[in-house]
Amino acid sequence: MNVSASVFQKREGGASEHCSVPLCSVSSRYNSVVSFHSFPEEETLRKKWLVKIRRENFTVTKHTKVCSTHFTESDFVVGTSRRRLKKGSVPTVFEWNRLTQTNPRLGVWERRERPSNVISLDDSSAAELLDVSLQHHDYDATPEPGAVDLLIMKNKELEEELQQLKAKLEDLSVKQRFGLQRFVGSDDDIRFYTRFATYDHLMAFWSLIEPSTSKMLRVGGVEAPT
Repeated sequence: MNVSASVFQKREGGASEHCSVPLCSVSSRYNSVVSFHSFPEEETLRKKWLVKIRRENFTVTKHTKVCSTHFTESDFVVGTSRRRLKKGSVPTVFEWNRLTQTNPRLGVWERRERPSNVISLDDSSAAELLDVSLQHHDYDATPEPGAVDLLIMKNKELEEELQQLKAKLEDLSVKQRFGLQRFVGSDDDIRFYTRFATYDHLMAFWSLIEPSTSKMLRVGGVEAPT
């Protein structure tokens, strides 16, 4: 929805809502068609909204709104008396990318017939038009900063998850190498290393002394400092 196409009319009384998107000055005090929408409760979708509107370290409250001018017509539910966003909708129309917004391409059955009065151009005219179009085409266009930020955020989350899995794997490996569980099936090994008859005897003894282990003193051969 384009801001320039919106009709604004001053409203008397009532609370005034404002759009939280940078460079947007839309207010409900001067509004007849623009609606205001709260941030989604779902954390992942809320982060996408913040990335899209380019807000860092921004606190979202129940009064924080994004106006309807930053959504496309396809983002809204059709046939309702009150304008509502479809589930999963994300704002995409802003001052910094408004010039790059294009109309959706028509489907096969929606395309218009080619007009019969097509004007033919000679080679020189076609070359001039091609040269002008190439001059105005932005071949150095880069992805939107919001999309890049979202990918960086997702990459950090995957890296943190990988580190946690590595730590768990290392902990399990240590327990497998040095834990008594490796000798559960061999009473001979249990007797050799612990002097208990079986693994069950050892665990019964451990269950008795475990509550007091924090109060035990370790006796070693290190002399106390003088």
